[in-house]
Amino acid sequence: MATINFRDIAGKINLIPINGVRICKHGDGIEDIIYIHNIEAESSYSIVPVTRQDHYRNNRTLGYIITVTVYIAHNLLINVPDGEPDIIQELNNIWSPGVKYYHFILMLGDSSINPPSSGYINTSKNKGMWIELRNPVLNLEIESIEYRPRLIIRTNYFTKALLGVLF
Repeated sequence: MATINFRDIAGKINLIPINGVRICKHGDGIEDIIYIHNIEAESSYSIVPVTRQDHYRNNRTLGYIITVTVYIAHNLLINVPDGEPDIIQELNNIWSPGVKYYHFILMLGDSSINPPSSGYINTSKNKGMWIELRNPVLNLEIESIEYRPRLIIRTNYFTKALLGVLF
C-alpha cells in the first residue's frame, strides 16, 4: 500500500485561477470578439465525469459536464458613456440574427487575453490553459453585493470528450 505524504507535495501544485473570458461570435459577415478582463477571484469551474455501469459492472464514462460560474464586477449597467460598450447589450447580441455559432473561452492560469487590436491568444507561458465551449447556454444574472452590482455568467456544458475543449 502506498503512503502519501501531503507535506512533500505542498508548493508543487500550481493553482489555475480564471483570469479572463473571451467570447467569439461567428456568422454571415460577423466576426466579433468580446474580451472580459476583470474576473473576480470567486469565479470557478468544475469538470465532472458522467459515468454509468455497463453489463460487466464496470463504470463507463459517457462524457463530462463542465460547470462555469464567472463573476464580473460591473458598475456601468445603465447609462454607459458614449464610445464604451455596454457588457449586458454585448452579451445579449450573442443571440442576434446572423450569428451561426459562438465560442465561450475561459482563460486559466498564466494564459493571457491580448487586447482586441492583436486578435490572438498568447499561451506561450507554461502554466496556462483555456477551456473552449462551443455554443453553450449562458445564464446572465445581476447580483448586488455590498455597494455595487456584479454580473454573473453561468453555464453547464456537456461534452463526450475533453479533447477539443481543454487547451
